[in-house]
Amino acid sequence: QGRIFQCPHTENNSKGRGSKTRKQQTMKSPIISILHFFALLLLTTRNASSNFGDYADLTFQCPAFTTCPQACVADVANCPASMTCPDGTTLCVDGSCTASTNDVCSGDLVSPCDELSYPSVACPKVNDYYDSCLEKYQETYDFQSQYAEDLVAETTTMLTFKEPVFIFCYTWISAVTAFIVLWCAYNQRFSPVSGSTKPLQEATGTDINTTLWVQTGYRSNLLGNLLYAMVCVTIAGFQVLLAIVTAFYYAQQGLITWCPVAIQDEQQALLCFIIVWMVGFFWTFALKWPASMTSLFLRRCTFENATHIAVCAPITNTTENKINSPTCGASCMSSQTGFARCVAYSMNLFLGCLGGMSSGAGIVMKFIFSDVTTPKENCQLEHCRVCNEKGDRFFYYRLRRYTFDPEVGAFVPGDWVVGKTLGDFAALQNGLYDSDVQKRLSVVGPNSIRIKKPSFVKSVFRQFSSKFYNYQFYIIWAWVPLYYYYMAILYFIIVTIGGITVAFFQYENEASLYKLTHMSGTIDTLRNGEYKCLEMSELVPGDVVALRPGITYCDMVLLRGSRLVVDESALTGESTPVSKTAIDPHDIQTAMYSPKAHKRQTILAGTTIVECSENDDLGLVTKTSSYTSRGEMLREILSFGRHKFKFDNEVGIVLMILVIYGIFGFFMTGFVLIKDSWIYGWFYGIYVLAASVPALLPTVFVVSVGVSNKRLAKKRIACVNSENILVAGKVKRALFDKTGTLTKQGLDFLSARSKDGWNSDKDISLPKILETGMSCCHTLVQTNDGTLVGNSMDKIMFEAAGAKMSVSASEQQETKRFLVTKADGKVITVLKRFDFDHERMTQSVIAQTPDGKMLAFVKGSAESIKRLCRPDSLPNGFDTSVKASAKEGVYQIAMAMKNIESGSWQISRSEVECNLAFIGVISFKNILREESSAVLKQLEEGDIYPIMVTGDNILTGIFVAKECNMIKTERVLIAVEIDENGNITWVDESDSIASPPLIGNMKTGELEYELAMMGSVWETILEKNRQYALELVEHVRVYGRCTPGNKISVISALIDKGYITSMCGDGGNDCGALKTAHVGIALSDAEASMVAPFTSIDKTITSVVEVLREGRCALASALASYKYMIMYGQVEAMNQMLCAYFQVTFYEWNWVFMDGFWVISMAFTLPLSKAASKLSPERPTSSILGAHTMFSACGVLALNFTFMIIALAALFHQDWYLCQKWGNTDVSSVTLIADNYEAETLFLVTGYQYISSAMAFNFGYTFRSAWIKNYLFVALALGYSVMQFYITLVPGKLSCFYRVNCSNDDVVRGVTTYEPLPIQNPFNTTIMPVSFRWILVIIIASNTVAIMGYEFFIVNGVGKRIWKKIVRGDSGEMVLSP
Repeated sequence: QGRIFQCPHTENNSKGRGSKTRKQQTMKSPIISILHFFALLLLTTRNASSNFGDYADLTFQCPAFTTCPQACVADVANCPASMTCPDGTTLCVDGSCTASTNDVCSGDLVSPCDELSYPSVACPKVNDYYDSCLEKYQETYDFQSQYAEDLVAETTTMLTFKEPVFIFCYTWISAVTAFIVLWCAYNQRFSPVSGSTKPLQEATGTDINTTLWVQTGYRSNLLGNLLYAMVCVTIAGFQVLLAIVTAFYYAQQGLITWCPVAIQDEQQALLCFIIVWMVGFFWTFALKWPASMTSLFLRRCTFENATHIAVCAPITNTTENKINSPTCGASCMSSQTGFARCVAYSMNLFLGCLGGMSSGAGIVMKFIFSDVTTPKENCQLEHCRVCNEKGDRFFYYRLRRYTFDPEVGAFVPGDWVVGKTLGDFAALQNGLYDSDVQKRLSVVGPNSIRIKKPSFVKSVFRQFSSKFYNYQFYIIWAWVPLYYYYMAILYFIIVTIGGITVAFFQYENEASLYKLTHMSGTIDTLRNGEYKCLEMSELVPGDVVALRPGITYCDMVLLRGSRLVVDESALTGESTPVSKTAIDPHDIQTAMYSPKAHKRQTILAGTTIVECSENDDLGLVTKTSSYTSRGEMLREILSFGRHKFKFDNEVGIVLMILVIYGIFGFFMTGFVLIKDSWIYGWFYGIYVLAASVPALLPTVFVVSVGVSNKRLAKKRIACVNSENILVAGKVKRALFDKTGTLTKQGLDFLSARSKDGWNSDKDISLPKILETGMSCCHTLVQTNDGTLVGNSMDKIMFEAAGAKMSVSASEQQETKRFLVTKADGKVITVLKRFDFDHERMTQSVIAQTPDGKMLAFVKGSAESIKRLCRPDSLPNGFDTSVKASAKEGVYQIAMAMKNIESGSWQISRSEVECNLAFIGVISFKNILREESSAVLKQLEEGDIYPIMVTGDNILTGIFVAKECNMIKTERVLIAVEIDENGNITWVDESDSIASPPLIGNMKTGELEYELAMMGSVWETILEKNRQYALELVEHVRVYGRCTPGNKISVISALIDKGYITSMCGDGGNDCGALKTAHVGIALSDAEASMVAPFTSIDKTITSVVEVLREGRCALASALASYKYMIMYGQVEAMNQMLCAYFQVTFYEWNWVFMDGFWVISMAFTLPLSKAASKLSPERPTSSILGAHTMFSACGVLALNFTFMIIALAALFHQDWYLCQKWGNTDVSSVTLIADNYEAETLFLVTGYQYISSAMAFNFGYTFRSAWIKNYLFVALALGYSVMQFYITLVPGKLSCFYRVNCSNDDVVRGVTTYEPLPIQNPFNTTIMPVSFRWILVIIIASNTVAIMGYEFFIVNGVGKRIWKKIVRGDSGEMVLSP
């Protein structure tokens, strides 16, 4: 049965050039519109106050019975004969008739003809078959259309585009453009300035002839400043013009009354908008090409007159990751199947074409801007402002101050060398005078790390100034006309959310870095012969300062004091406090100072003084600001370029592909599919282009990394640079230090074995001489509370000897000597200490016994002590015994001694550590951490190869490796030495000579035995036969007796092989390795250690697994979000093109939910999935153009497109639809083309694809936890699903909210309307038959099952295995040219 409604409704079927084709409303101001938009989000269920009086035929029979379109005539007598009211009734102004003779028309009724450019009298409404309506009344409809067109033609003044305002705009744009081109040509090509470019030293001592750093002088110029101002005015002018033309458009439409109707024709108003948009977009976008728009208008000059310096410097550590197989190259290509080679060749050809297009565009832009200063690859160009203070001219770059040197005629690093020898330092112990201070201050500047305090506002501004957001903001403008301004507001919100999200995470990174650089406090400084309390920033090199507990902000040498205790964990990762001693007064004349050699006398910036004497400890400032060790590390962080993945290069390619696709869609939609004027087609084409490049695309990686970073922080793992989290997802080689990392921090004392009891199996008492050595041969100091500070092994040895520190701090300060009381009460005086040297592997002291005898004690590794001892002093079977102990996991240090002539103890270390007599060994036990075995097992299950690099005996390392199951084979081959010819001696654990390992083409783990190697042997192989070293590094499991340099070279070799590496250590000698590895994890209780990107505050190696798990999760989540955004954009673009083909669109709230709520909520909750509980045997791909990503994204897209076509095909085959097709070709009013079955079907099916696709990409797979554990995402997806299926099946108010399954009695107001609009189609309903609703439900459900099954079973299941086995061939990867 049909239904009769009793209220007026007008259907418009004609359009003139100035016609107003929708219900007229008044917009008081844009602000009211924005407030209205948000208010309508909550108030959308208001019904019409009464029915609209139009007939809706719900019998779904053909032909369809309906209310004929409204006819408007000049006089009621002109109405068609059949359009009359029944006898005795009265015609009301709205076209309705009174119910009876006695009824009167309501005074509130409005004629629908008054709102249009039609004759003003509405004929009575009649109900008939729709085809009959057109047949009977077509003449009347044609008349009113022609009447409207004639009226508009008579009353509309057309623009000629030659009006003065247009001439002014043409002239201005042309002139400014010409000025820019001429200025750039003059500045860069035609009038170059000789001497304006010179090499720049990175630091004092850098070879100026080999440096890659370049400096170029520029200065402000009146003409350049004027031109820059004109450019800024022009850029802002485009925005103002767009706003003005948009206001003129809506004034012409009658929607706003506060703006004059300056353009009377609708299409001309839109054409003006198009012209401004196109010129503004391309003009502004071109100005984004130079490195800095501000610097574009600076004039080149010599450095004497420069106000700005352009510095071109390399970005450090920018290595590109080879995905999957690191050693794959041409051999991989040859082993691939024909299909794989064909695909690879096609991809390379396509990427080559894109590269050629990009290069061509670059050449054009270089020509336009006459750019001759484009930075080289992996280099960064930055323009720095020159400051002028008290006649000193300088600038800062990467924290460093560069001062103008008139003699050089260029800027040089502002460094001041205090002295070269310890004698130079001693000469400065009386402090500086004001004249000295001013001279040094003018060179080095204040003692501060010059980083501007991060500003969130500036981060947002910087983000929105990029090319991508320039494009997005112009896209937003394109949505404003055609009554799509609500979409402009929506897109503005989406773009703003995306940009602010990225800016927020960038701001957090900058804030954490600023926190590391921030300094505050005062210090007592010796100036002009007296101590003054100065700010830390006032210090200069050469100042003498009184040391107090707290953080230090400069590098210093300890002039006086011997019990200084400092915490270096924030700088070096050293997990325990260390002691510092003053420079030796007897060495000051001859000893050359080196921070490395005099580590015990050096206090580094960033360390914390834990304990010192109250008034006696003095330090000499050697380095300030960026030249300190802390400043150097911060400079490395600032200049660090994250190790690049494929997606870093592929992002640009993907954007180019999307833009090309969007441009194709733009022309197809705007000039082929849209049958209305090309002016309207241009806007619909832009909508396709906007959808092709999603606004949230840049946020996918940032959000995923930020989420993982927050989770790591909760697990007490600090991260200095969150971008390294993504790198952690690709780690394939995990390196560990042994002592304090795989084993516990401390050691258990086992025994002390003297030379005399070497061959005895019985326990004998500790010999006096060995006991004396254990009591004094260490670097321990005692704090005021009696705590021993220093190396943990030294403490254990000292306590085992039963000795005590027995002297007060003041006494020590006077004597400059350490006094140790042995267990028998005798006091030993330590006259001189030599700290542990990682190269020598020794530590020594000179001590004096109570009887005045002077002895030198030296301890170190058994191998190093053996080299220093007289052969006749070594016991028989020394080597065999040492090796036997090492095989049992015993950590041994050997000790030797020699007599020193009385009064001649001021001798060099080399004189002390020679011609020694062996006295014994001290044995300790390495206790394995409880978690070590489990951590290594998880790594191996995750296809990560663990490696040990230790400074300990290689046999001890092998024992620990077996104990924690790093080594599982019985046999281990050890490279113990290498001769001058490069011949390596390999032995097994029994010391039997073994044949060299047959590596050949063996892959890691395929050998039947494990390999181990001495650090010295590794370095020699690397030097003599690098190729063989790179082959060996694939298989060596344990490196023993490694110096810090050995550890660095091992990691560097793995990186050269293409492996992503991690390194875990407890600081100290691991610093270099932690910084060299892609992912360094320091075991330190510092909140953030600058020595490594990650710091485990709880000092547990489970942090390694946590970082890698989160890295894989972040990478997988980022790729999932990326695929979702690509899917959303392409489905949206296809929707736009199909809507253009049918000349329809979705209703307002549909777009709001599809492009707003659904996409934002799905995109931002998708990365919330937690990391998988364990590491899987594979790593997530990092390629967005790789087979896995493309197979997944393209497959889901293809399935979605397929079901989109199936849904439309199902609609086209419905008998009831054949007589209710949409036949309108007027797309000028979006509210009049939304109520039809084509748009309804597309919305129900493709709208749910926005949700179901996110559900498919949410699967945890092997890198993220189960999909059900992403609780917020699942809750939202479930809620959206229930709603979508409900509105598909049940007509009512909720379905009318989306304008689907809706009739006039349930309509609600839209986003831009204050009152509900009736259904805008000839049949007055969008309700579908029940049978077709269920067909759509089945299609939607099948679509969901198909894409989820495809993603779960095919992409990440059997399909992956088939791809690896058949398509990819034996190599396991498809090789694309770089």
